[in-house]
Amino acid sequence: MTSRSVLTAAAVVLAGLAVLGMVLLGASLLHHDDARPRAATATASSSASALPTRALGETSAPATATPTPVLPSAQDMKNFLVQYLDTATADQASAWQALTPAFQAASGGFGSYRAFWGDITRADPSDITVSPVDGVVAYRVTYTHRDGRVTTDATRLRLVQADGVLKIDAEAR
Repeated sequence: MTSRSVLTAAAVVLAGLAVLGMVLLGASLLHHDDARPRAATATASSSASALPTRALGETSAPATATPTPVLPSAQDMKNFLVQYLDTATADQASAWQALTPAFQAASGGFGSYRAFWGDITRADPSDITVSPVDGVVAYRVTYTHRDGRVTTDATRLRLVQADGVLKIDAEAR
């Protein structure tokens, strides 16, 4: 190899290293730039410009970082109640899963729950009223017992959403 070809090869290697260094530096700066809160600020200011204006004297609640939970509809709550009562009379183990852990404990455990529902062959709700905002469903229920007795009760259940699924969290008669 001549000294001229060695110099050319060295220049090519140095140029390649310089390009590689610039690429790595640029990638590092871009990655470091992504970690800055500047993007969040831009999003906040662009969403703030989309907010409606208020009339003089109107106040608004302070902005919060947590999204407003989606409330179940009244129909969803009614459907849940009817399905729960049907399941509780036929398959107590499955219906037990519709209770929050706190209400499972308040119910005296699965043995007590199964003893109550095991004696019921039908549970027919009527006069159902629902308050999605409070998560409360109130109703009258007519129970048909295994021995043929028929009893009625008025019940209020508080429903909550756990991972998008309605569950019974409390009961008040």
